[in-house]
Amino acid sequence: MSDVTKADIIAFRNRLLTQVSAKTANHDLRAVKTLFKSARQDGVIAEDPAASVKAHSTKPHLQKNGRLLSMSFASCWTLPTRRGKA
Repeated sequence: MSDVTKADIIAFRNRLLTQVSAKTANHDLRAVKTLFKSARQDGVIAEDPAASVKAHSTKPHLQKNGRLLSMSFASCWTLPTRRGKA
């Protein structure tokens, strides 16, 4: 259990997202986070690698014109910078 890293948990979450819905993946991630939090509180592990791992957003993302984006496209969407007044 102490060999598990934050990167391992992120990879687990991302792998789940390819197999199940974001809601289900987030549910499973919460279970893993609870397991590691309890292990940390009980002194089984010194650091909780899951503490800072965020759940995947389940909210729809909108383009500037209001059309829905796919979650994979929305994850790489960046808003243009404002020109003019700083």
